[in-house]
Amino acid sequence: MKPQHDDLQSVWMGEVLSEFYQQHDYNTNAKRIMERVRRMEERRKNMQRIYIFTASLLLLGLSFLYSSSEDKSATLIFAVTASHESQQAISLDQTLVNGEIYKGPIALGTYSIVLKKSGYQPLKFEHTVVAGENIIYKTLKVKKRRLVLAATSYQNVQIRRINEEKFFNIAQKTFVTPGKYEIFAKQQGYHEYQKQINVLPGEEVYEINVRLIKINENLRSELVVKFTNPQGEDISPQHIWVDDKEFDNSILLKQGEHHIKAFFQKYATVEKTFVINNNENKYTLDIKLDPYVEHKMLIGKKYHGMIVDSMKYPVEIFVDGDILPQHHVIRGDGFNLIPYSFFAKKGIRSIRVVVGFYYDEALVRDSFEFRDLRNIDVNRLRAHLLQLPSKDQVVRRVIRLTKDRQDKYKIDALSKEDKVKIINVLRSLQLGKNYKKSLRILIKKLSR
Repeated sequence: MKPQHDDLQSVWMGEVLSEFYQQHDYNTNAKRIMERVRRMEERRKNMQRIYIFTASLLLLGLSFLYSSSEDKSATLIFAVTASHESQQAISLDQTLVNGEIYKGPIALGTYSIVLKKSGYQPLKFEHTVVAGENIIYKTLKVKKRRLVLAATSYQNVQIRRINEEKFFNIAQKTFVTPGKYEIFAKQQGYHEYQKQINVLPGEEVYEINVRLIKINENLRSELVVKFTNPQGEDISPQHIWVDDKEFDNSILLKQGEHHIKAFFQKYATVEKTFVINNNENKYTLDIKLDPYVEHKMLIGKKYHGMIVDSMKYPVEIFVDGDILPQHHVIRGDGFNLIPYSFFAKKGIRSIRVVVGFYYDEALVRDSFEFRDLRNIDVNRLRAHLLQLPSKDQVVRRVIRLTKDRQDKYKIDALSKEDKVKIINVLRSLQLGKNYKKSLRILIKKLSR
């Protein structure tokens, strides 16, 4: 039986509809996928905007913290010398900054500064304060005061400034700069006249009445001093002083209290006070000596009589933190290592050897060997740099320290705080063009 026409048509329509619905489902899925992709892209862009905004906030916060942590203050250090004292450093009585006494770190900016010292003309100047330590070099001019010697008939009257060696004769009217002086007069048959005076600044007259006292030989006693070691042997001192005067083979002393001080190489220094009575023609001191222990040491030839930047530095020995006087040290001769002997008290625990700004330490043993002094004392180095007459020399010295085969390791071993002290000295310099680049490289190297 043949199929009817309507049945064929129904089959054909079903196939058409099926194909239509399949095509419709495909388009719908494609639209859904495209919509999902669009949403994901929009979400990605939103997240990107959030990340950028968050990063901006973070950078803003860091910049705020950095700016708030920057050092907005500085410390002023005044290196002041006097025009009459061969560039010797002096301390100030008062330092005014904008009319107020300077007491510590101040904010950055430009200030009016006044330096005051008794006996010197006040110095006024302006200074622009930058971050860190500001080392300010200045020289003060002294005032003058008239010194008059009155009521004296002695011709050989002399005066000298304290801590200076040379005396000079003074007339009835002599002008001197302010400071501490010693007056000295001597005449046969009279006691020596010595007096210390403090000449303050001003224009008024300073009067001194020099009167010598005649010597009464009947009130003098001869001093005899004998030094013996524990074995009873007589020992001669290197130097001996009685009442702050060097002792000769014999000396006559008046009655009363006196002081003796004697120095030995292999024994402890002797200090003793004694009293002479009226009826003693000869006064004898018998002093027992305390022996020191000998220690031997070898030190690199570089440090034996070391000269750095035209400055000669001796070998200094510190025993348990106290410096050992040079008369206890014996220097020998050698090629690469120089032998030294030194005498110190019994029971010492450690020694420190210092030459200039180099040093090394060791616990006590039978002998010491310092081929190289392995450390740098930054405070001594800073003082050495400040003493150099040329600012270019300061830069050259630090450059050599950072390049020397041995010294560069000592610089690298310094703490950050010690390196900052060196950097502050360099930053305080005002250099020419030839050294500015070297200075920047040097500061960068020290800042690591």
